Amino acid sequence: MKPRYTEKRHVAVIGAGYAGLITAHALKEKGIQVSVFEKQSGPGGLWRYADSHRKPPDIRHNAEPLSSAIYPGLRTNLPIELMTPPNLPDFFADKTLYSRFPSHTAVLQYLERYARHKSLNTCIHYGQEILHIKPKTLYPLPVKHNQLTLVIRDITTHHLSCHQYDSVVVCNGHFHKPYMPATPDFSAYRGHLTHSLYYREPHYYHGQNVIVVGAGSSAEDICKALSPEARHVYQCRRPGDNAISPLRNGRYGSADNITQHSFIKSCDNRTIKLRDGEILNNINSIILCTGYQYYFPFISGSLASLIKNTGRDVGPLYMDIFCPLLPELAFIGLPNKGPSSHLMFHQARYVASIFSGEIALPSSRQMLAACQHARHPYPKGAIASGQLLDYQERNFTMMPLLARLAGTASDISALEALYRKLGQHRRNFPDNYRDVPLPPS
Repeated sequence: MKPRYTEKRHVAVIGAGYAGLITAHALKEKGIQVSVFEKQSGPGGLWRYADSHRKPPDIRHNAEPLSSAIYPGLRTNLPIELMTPPNLPDFFADKTLYSRFPSHTAVLQYLERYARHKSLNTCIHYGQEILHIKPKTLYPLPVKHNQLTLVIRDITTHHLSCHQYDSVVVCNGHFHKPYMPATPDFSAYRGHLTHSLYYREPHYYHGQNVIVVGAGSSAEDICKALSPEARHVYQCRRPGDNAISPLRNGRYGSADNITQHSFIKSCDNRTIKLRDGEILNNINSIILCTGYQYYFPFISGSLASLIKNTGRDVGPLYMDIFCPLLPELAFIGLPNKGPSSHLMFHQARYVASIFSGEIALPSSRQMLAACQHARHPYPKGAIASGQLLDYQERNFTMMPLLARLAGTASDISALEALYRKLGQHRRNFPDNYRDVPLPPS
């Protein structure tokens, strides 16, 4: 198929976190002019820690998105090999400076050094918020050279400006807006209800009975951090959640005051009834570690009719990247779970190959058909719950496919073996897997 893009292009990238930096690098390598827009004062995205000395808000009254979900003491739940994509500088190599499971500070330093090393700061505009993406023309009108206008606000001066680009790549991450489960109904709960997005310090929960909802890495870390401060920590989890953290019997934690329980069924004042019939009394606070919603405040109006965002699912997107009816718009880093930075690397190289004209996308009709085919095996419940973008093992089929489409080689066998080994390692050492050496290959 004849490449869609043959002229030199100017591409805008929204966000300068992992996805944005990787994408900007890939585009520049293809000789494409790049402009990156980042709301914060520097690169790093999620990893740029936003300190907060105020009590976390009650999300029933104030659930404003934040730029970072990082809390003090956070360390990665993946080793550096899974955090450092191929063909990128390994600033984690000095083990005297970085643990194999580095702190959020070390990750930010890595991204800052990467931006400097690849001279990316020259194309990044900091303190710039994207308000709207406006296509010149929407499908099905035939347009040979569609363009997208960005409406941009300067964070400091509040000045508004508009700039046109040949293509836009969205790299704004997906850890900004908390997901609140539809059930149970928390309206009758009279304690404090918040989300892990807003959690920063355990001292706010001194002497309290606290429920932590969830069984992922954040839930595990927050439970352990609360243990020395709280009176009792109840970890409530759904059946099957032991895929990430193990089921435990009895008490654990540094103060021996964490216990595991079934999921919440209902709330009445500060009394919580669980699904197995157990009653928890005098619950002062509940922290939801229930994940995040996809959040694109700059996609609205007619553009929103092309890309449906339920909060848990985004589509239709060809290869979970390209909008079939507006292929000038791409997304990097939507899938979650697993070695995301490696997947972003392959996504970015594929996008760069498309926008440079080296390879071509299928027609809009073909891309829409492929999107429908990709979703066909999944029941509606899986789509609603966001399972389609919960890649896990799918990372290791998607990465070679993207590499093959981009015309590049990719050997991920060692990466896949390490990821599987890590899963078993976490089950063997749930409390200190970051500090126990991984077994040799």
